[in-house]
Amino acid sequence: MRLAIGVCCFALSLLALFPAPNNLLWKIAILVTEWGHVLAFISALLFLPGWRRSRKNQMAAVFGLIAAILLLTPLLRAAGVTRHLPAQLQAAFGETQREAIVSAKPLAAFDLFRFHSPASQYTSLQRFLFE
Repeated sequence: MRLAIGVCCFALSLLALFPAPNNLLWKIAILVTEWGHVLAFISALLFLPGWRRSRKNQMAAVFGLIAAILLLTPLLRAAGVTRHLPAQLQAAFGETQREAIVSAKPLAAFDLFRFHSPASQYTSLQRFLFE
């Protein structure tokens, strides 16, 4: 059972690195890249007590470890992008109003596990049709 879960987690984690090979898997690839931090936690559960009891469980733990690392790569890539993001946005769009910014940090690791999005502010614009 653990080996099957480990292999499935590993197969899913490959979608975080490589493009989906067909139209059926592209939605799963989006799920894997957007929720990889949660799936990495699930793959790490293969290290629960008993993983050393048999060769199959050890192989499952190795698959789970590799899957967890691969599932965290989108988060690591995003962390690299967000390091320079505020300066790039300011250079492109100029100074912004402080109350328009929801969070001071573009990527906060703690917010990923809250499963709660802050309320966003929006305004409605009325469209006019000219004939």
